[in-house]
Amino acid sequence: MGERLRNAKATVVADALGKSDSWVDKVRNGESGVLIHDIPALLEALGLKCVGNEKVCVDRDIYVSLKTIAGAALEAPRKLDWE
Repeated sequence: MGERLRNAKATVVADALGKSDSWVDKVRNGESGVLIHDIPALLEALGLKCVGNEKVCVDRDIYVSLKTIAGAALEAPRKLDWE
């Protein structure tokens, strides 16, 4: 999250949380913290989301590709020859 916050435009983050650009700079520099009720909006502004520990995250394009391949294999299975 730190890298995303450093690379995000301060104005975008500040507007999403109803804060000032200087507040964003203070959070970036470790001079201020984030209140728990601000976390959902901060994650959204940074393009992030929380998932459970039992979940595995993969790139969406890779997921769609693998889902397509698996779906095709299940719909039209081919018999394997084990000569």
